[in-house]
Amino acid sequence: MKMNNGLIISQEDIDQAKKRANKKIETIFQGIPITIIIGIPRKIELDMNKKARIAEIRKKMKQKTGLSKTERRLAIATGLISADQEYYWTPEWQKGEREADDDEKRKRVTGPFDTTEEAIKYLHALTPEDADRI
Repeated sequence: MKMNNGLIISQEDIDQAKKRANKKIETIFQGIPITIIIGIPRKIELDMNKKARIAEIRKKMKQKTGLSKTERRLAIATGLISADQEYYWTPEWQKGEREADDDEKRKRVTGPFDTTEEAIKYLHALTPEDADRI
């Protein structure tokens, strides 16, 4: 990067400074030692914050804990979820998903049934004792 006064700072130096946020670059220009203090521009800070929030959202999605309304909006805006699936990521819906997963693990499910009639016949044949079992 060439600055107005003819000073050239390599991209490598700039990248290193960004990694060391709010640190300094020391160089020599025309025999004169120069120290340049590098701060993180506000946009980069916001982008870093957004990346951290997205990482947290991904973690919550894997844990099936549900997302807040703000998190769901960010997830939609970044393409993590589609708008028509927003309901699926509410805490209430995810609670039901966790319960269903638990039912499957404990083998508290029946079916599949080939027809609706088969399912209805099965349900009508249940006794009160069966209801406690499934």
